[in-house]
Amino acid sequence: MSLLLHFIKSITPTNDTYHVFPKFIIFCISIIIYSIIYTYFFRIEDFFDTSKDLDKAKQDEGHLTYKYLQMFYFSAITQSTVGFGDIYPRSTYSKIVVVLQILSSFILLTI
Repeated sequence: MSLLLHFIKSITPTNDTYHVFPKFIIFCISIIIYSIIYTYFFRIEDFFDTSKDLDKAKQDEGHLTYKYLQMFYFSAITQSTVGFGDIYPRSTYSKIVVVLQILSSFILLTI
């Protein structure tokens, strides 16, 4: 009988499970905020290194949607700590902002 009670207690939701959704929303909002920061405060050359990618980015740079999607992708990959390496910061200021995003990501993941 005590084993059954222990099993029921283990599958019963606790207060901790209800805090996951707000954390996820804050995590997603943080990705969007950093995407906006990267889009409006940095040039596309601050993140692309290879000439092929840079030529494509410069060609489409006039389209704000393309730049935002690239920066959203970069922000999501950085914040989720995956880091594929296809886009990475090259300028000093973009590196500083990326470090701030990584630190805030660790804080959001551990809270």
